[in-house]
Amino acid sequence: MSWNDRKIFQTVKFRVALWYAVLFALSAAISFLLVFIYLKNSMLRQTDHKLTSYADRVLYDYLTNNKFKRFDREVSLEKVPDEAMDAMQRRIPNLKPLLAFERGGRKLHYYTVIGYADEKLYELRLESGGTVFTRLVQTADHLPLVRKGFQNMVAEEGSSNLFFRLLTPQGRVIAQSPLPQAFPENIMPDLSSRFYTVSGNPPFRVMTERLFDGNILEIGRSLHYMQRRLELYSLIFFSTIGTILCLGTLCGWLIARKFIAGVERLNAAAQHIIQSGDFSKRVPVEHDGVEIDDLVRAFNSMNANTEKLITELQHITDDIAHDLRTPLTRMRGMAEVTVSGPQELAHYREMACDVAEECTKMVAMINTMLEITRTESNLETISESKLSLNELLEQAYDLYQLLAEEKGQTFSLNLPEESVMISADKIKIQRIVANLLDNAIKFTPAGGFITLDLSARDGMAEIRICDTGCGIPEKDLENIFKRFYRADSSRTLPGNGLGLSLVHAIVEAHHGKIHVASSEKGSIFTVCLPLC
Repeated sequence: MSWNDRKIFQTVKFRVALWYAVLFALSAAISFLLVFIYLKNSMLRQTDHKLTSYADRVLYDYLTNNKFKRFDREVSLEKVPDEAMDAMQRRIPNLKPLLAFERGGRKLHYYTVIGYADEKLYELRLESGGTVFTRLVQTADHLPLVRKGFQNMVAEEGSSNLFFRLLTPQGRVIAQSPLPQAFPENIMPDLSSRFYTVSGNPPFRVMTERLFDGNILEIGRSLHYMQRRLELYSLIFFSTIGTILCLGTLCGWLIARKFIAGVERLNAAAQHIIQSGDFSKRVPVEHDGVEIDDLVRAFNSMNANTEKLITELQHITDDIAHDLRTPLTRMRGMAEVTVSGPQELAHYREMACDVAEECTKMVAMINTMLEITRTESNLETISESKLSLNELLEQAYDLYQLLAEEKGQTFSLNLPEESVMISADKIKIQRIVANLLDNAIKFTPAGGFITLDLSARDGMAEIRICDTGCGIPEKDLENIFKRFYRADSSRTLPGNGLGLSLVHAIVEAHHGKIHVASSEKGSIFTVCLPLC
């Protein structure tokens, strides 16, 4: 069978595996993006830190010409005494200090400050007499050292990875190292941001800083190593994720297949039932999960109920055919006898009356069957109202007492002093009592006893009908409430086997219960109905 025949792309297994793969790929993509951004920013910060250290070295050479490295020690501006700084500020108004150096000995200890004012660079030192030594620094004299520093630092990383430029405010080059071939020559520094990236192959990270005299220091470092690391990371990530995604999708498929194994068994059982009509098929519970197991149990219960209903329907159909065949046979026989006999009007009238009587019995049987069906399937609404069982049973007693006396039976009624009230359909409750009393009188011989009792206990009303009839064999007790079922002892008596089925259906519809106990000495039917 081909994939197209199987409609694999429409199966739950495929959809579960697909959704698993999509969610996994989406999660992996988000994780990759976050890690990629973090790594990129982290490496950019490292590059910016490296560019800052290069800028500090260039600025040191540009300001000092490496003059103070031998005998002086660079210190922070905060270490310079306030009186020394005040004296220097008085000497050069608007002085903005940039660097400070300390020289100490046994007899001499003083600080030297490099600062600028009005775009001029000064060297200031407080002498022992309190006078301030001042010298105007010519930064142009420092350019050879700056160029040499450029060369040394470029040599550390390579001319294709690092460059320096010192530019005038108008963009004229004062000093520079060789520009890498990958860096655009005519691009001007971007002074709106201290750090920025120039696109290219490879891209460059550039730092620009405006100096005290207006000149611009530009330092660029290749991001080639960062780009290679990110590409390597991307390759490793996608290779790993691709492998995991394939394996994960396969695992998702297998897991989904395991999860819906019970559903596939249900489908196979349903297809078997459709093709063969065999409702005896059951699906085994194999612990595929609570939901699947519950579904399997529900399917088996539904199948069992359907099988039971079909079996009962077959029996009912057979019984209907049997019970209808008898009166129809009698009617046909009467018609044939009448037609073949004397052609007298009286004979035809007698035949018509007999046929009408048989039709009445058949209609009554069919109506009883319909009533049972409507009651059991809740198709008929029960019109409940409050009624007194005392009054209802008294009426039934008055109605059936004469019939019992005619058969030589003793019929007694026992009612409680207090009225027993229930909420029910009066006509249907009368049908219950009438059917049970009719059976009791029918199966009780002359000289027998029939008792109709009423009581109330535990929130239920109990109607008990006892007789001393022939009783019901134990093997028949579990079947007496089935449609058209008749015990061997009742087949010679009138009836169609629907009375007790109707009684049982009405009692169940009123949320009650009916019990029967029987022996050779008689039977006891007990009907329990909820009290108001």
